[in-house]
Amino acid sequence: MVAAAVQGGAAARNAATALRMFAAERGLLRGAGTGLTSVAAADGGGVRAANFVSGAQGGIPLDRFASQAITAFGFNDRRRTVFVYTAKPMSARDRKQLPTELPGGLSVEYKPLKPLSIGREVLPALFGGSPLTRTAAGAYACGSSISPANNRNAGTFGALVAPNDGSGLFGLTNNHVTGGCNNSRVGLPVSGPGILDVMAGGLDPMVIGHHHAVIPMRQGEPSVVDHRQNTDAALFRIGDPSRVTSMQGSFYDTPTEVADPEEDIEVEKVGRTTGHTKGRIEAQIAGAFPVGFNDVTYHGPEEEVHFSGLVYFEPVFLIRGHGGPFSLPGDSGSLVVTGEADERKAIGLVFAGRAPNESYMLPLRPILERFDVGLVSGHNVV
Repeated sequence: MVAAAVQGGAAARNAATALRMFAAERGLLRGAGTGLTSVAAADGGGVRAANFVSGAQGGIPLDRFASQAITAFGFNDRRRTVFVYTAKPMSARDRKQLPTELPGGLSVEYKPLKPLSIGREVLPALFGGSPLTRTAAGAYACGSSISPANNRNAGTFGALVAPNDGSGLFGLTNNHVTGGCNNSRVGLPVSGPGILDVMAGGLDPMVIGHHHAVIPMRQGEPSVVDHRQNTDAALFRIGDPSRVTSMQGSFYDTPTEVADPEEDIEVEKVGRTTGHTKGRIEAQIAGAFPVGFNDVTYHGPEEEVHFSGLVYFEPVFLIRGHGGPFSLPGDSGSLVVTGEADERKAIGLVFAGRAPNESYMLPLRPILERFDVGLVSGHNVV
């Protein structure tokens, strides 16, 4: 049995991090390798071996999870809840034998969560009407379909951004959407809609921009690679600003104010596959979170560059949609916002989503700071 010492406003964070480190040290955490870099440690060294109390009453018997395979631990400090995520669902019998509380008045929830991989799977758009032709004020809207113009794929045009030095207008999305997982060449055309969504009776494809830059993703375990530098973001330079709008579909304009994500807050997004959806941040994943990538970039008729392997990210936030998925494949790159009407604030980018209802978000503020850009609002908005 293991119990984590918990205290202060980050009690759930500390407990989840302590449990994660214990599980990783004993080889119980699937796909986590030996890297023990943690959220709490990065924030000031708050969790160490002294925080573990073996044999204590009320702890979680992690050794019993070998058959389910633990994939991650999560925390929600606002709800004082720790999440234990496993590759396989637990039986009702197993659940009854596990504690629902931890020392310090924390609750524990056990949920299935398979290892995450991002490949070339993209689903048909699920929302009604003619989803791939969404425009506002006669211009192509954020939240719409995009892809490299030589790749039969589709992701989401997340937002318009502008460098702080005023040098042009750019589109923001994921590295794996238009950046080829680090391998797209500068100047590669970006099509709207994405090539996968080009069809008879649909919107004729147009080059809305050209690939400009990525924040590189580095493969390797946290003990070897500084995984906290990893994110999934790319910029493409807008060719004709009159052909795009900062509107998120037809629902709301992109906000300019940015906030940091928090567990348990209400969120929404507009994306290529599921359209306008709302949800809630269930948890922040404790420590480094492994994601498998499998991507190919085309540089010419006979030249392909492949990117395949595990990339670790931290922090990562898990979102559950209200009444259905918050995002699905093809929604990658969507801008996540929180707040109502004129008080909306942007907090992150969707970089993965899958059935039945799991979406993964990376914080927006570090992305904007590293690109040295700000969000654009009011552009071609009627």
